[in-house]
Amino acid sequence: MEFDQRPKSNAANGSTREAYDRSHLLASVDGNAEIAREIVALYVNESAGMIRRLGQMIEQQNLQAIETAAHRLKGAMLAVGASAAALAEDLEELAKAGELSACGERFATLTIEAKALNEALIQGELGGVLPRRRDPGASNTL
Repeated sequence: MEFDQRPKSNAANGSTREAYDRSHLLASVDGNAEIAREIVALYVNESAGMIRRLGQMIEQQNLQAIETAAHRLKGAMLAVGASAAALAEDLEELAKAGELSACGERFATLTIEAKALNEALIQGELGGVLPRRRDPGASNTL
């Protein structure tokens, strides 16, 4: 399962709620917009891989790995104030309960919401510009 982070409108993907809570994001960094942008850039760069790994674990029907990957994604989404974190949490709970077929269904919804989240973050926090991927050997600054 491939995660495409190219922008799609909220209307096109069926989402009617805000993808993230900007006030939560800013409050988590004491109002420092620059740090918020760094967190968002990191999230946008890492989220596609997290979604991709989660999809692979669902394809492999590995409930423990689904639970772990969903938990990690939930934490990353909470860091940016994402409403989709609730879907990641649901997926984590479904994996704990052994509900594999429900995991696939929830993942499909989560993927749609994750795309909307990335679009909203890129537009709202990064001025519409995808962040550059960091060189693994580079310093820790973005």
